[in-house]
Amino acid sequence: LANSESLYDFWEAVIRNKEAEQWLISVSSTGGLHFRQLTSCNGVRQYTAVYVEWNEKNEPYIDDTEQRDILDWDLTEAGHFYFQILPTDRHYDDYTMIRLEPVKKKLYDLNTQYVIPIGYQSNNLFTSNWDSSDFGELCLNDLFEFLYRVKYHDYYNENGGSIPADVFEHVIKPYFDISWDEFRERCLYDEANQCYPWQEIGADNVTYYPALEPDVIEKHDNNDGTFTLVVDVRCNENKEDRLFTHEVTIRPLEDGSYQYVSNQITYKGE
Repeated sequence: LANSESLYDFWEAVIRNKEAEQWLISVSSTGGLHFRQLTSCNGVRQYTAVYVEWNEKNEPYIDDTEQRDILDWDLTEAGHFYFQILPTDRHYDDYTMIRLEPVKKKLYDLNTQYVIPIGYQSNNLFTSNWDSSDFGELCLNDLFEFLYRVKYHDYYNENGGSIPADVFEHVIKPYFDISWDEFRERCLYDEANQCYPWQEIGADNVTYYPALEPDVIEKHDNNDGTFTLVVDVRCNENKEDRLFTHEVTIRPLEDGSYQYVSNQITYKGE
């Protein structure tokens, strides 16, 4: 957030029970202008929003407005401002988080390249302990749709409960140092039909749980040509800056590709 000093002043007024007002202005990916106002007066906390978009003549128009009570808000030591409004939509986090302090560009780029594309929904690459000598409970099949997007910058659009072996192997195996025998056994290779089992995870076959967002906070270069990223995982719905921490080790390859070498959970919160 640019000009974040004003929000610190706003929060100082709030905790002193003084009348306070804060504007939050942002630009959407489509060029829309989003205006949000937070107010605190005589114990009443309110959220007001106006969303401006552009018509076919490039003229601005008000697309939507809303005004709601604020149920909760807080400013954490990490410089994250959380606020919760009513009513909430279960498709989204209960809390909105605004980052007041800038991230380090190099760490943000590493996060964008290696962690965010896989994430924590519908797979356990970063939520289980494993390494190349013992893959533990890591489910490689669940990584197919994510690694497919990484590799081809597109979604896998075929339906059905299986993936042709040549497609599946070409997408997943290059990202791991694993033998063919172990790969095929672990991924339940169907030799008769030359395929692997897979099912896309969607709203009809997964239990709801909060969205998790990674923050890469450190990078350590190792003496074997790999590097390790230390990742704090935030959960906005729980107003948690650090729900858990994991360390993922990555091996860059000469052709510009890379392999995931290991992952370890080093801290667990609630």
